Amino acid sequence: MKTNDNAKKFVLASLPGAEYLSSAVIRVVRVGYLQTTPESEVKILGYDELNEYFLTQKKKGLSSGREKSREPISKEVFEMLYPLTEGKRVHKKCYIFDQEKFKLRFDDFLDQTTLGKIQMLEVEGLEGEEYAFPKETWTEGIIDVTDDPKYLNQNLAK
Repeated sequence: MKTNDNAKKFVLASLPGAEYLSSAVIRVVRVGYLQTTPESEVKILGYDELNEYFLTQKKKGLSSGREKSREPISKEVFEMLYPLTEGKRVHKKCYIFDQEKFKLRFDDFLDQTTLGKIQMLEVEGLEGEEYAFPKETWTEGIIDVTDDPKYLNQNLAK
């Protein structure tokens, strides 16, 4: 399945509180990078609690406008490939909200990244629009890192 990855990424000082996150769909994902270059990346994703596993390829650019394909793989294939990703992994808990026009995903990185322990927000579906953040504690000090390559998951992986 091919799609366009048109998202904005933000670094947060902290995640929203439990009262906000309690209505989210929660997913824990293990990501391992098999190959990364400035032009593309190939990675595997494992959602163990759902028994869902994928091989994903992304091409060109930063977060907005990248082409990506995502194909299902078996748990056995995932577990066979995962050791090859040592030193190039991300483990995170995702809080997902589908809103009318946007999809919000809060990422709480469970392990240290190359930038330490961080929390991020990804907003999909902007198509050139700006997202109006609610005036809440978690939005204070929010930083747009969409075009900063050090915040690409492949560069955060350890």
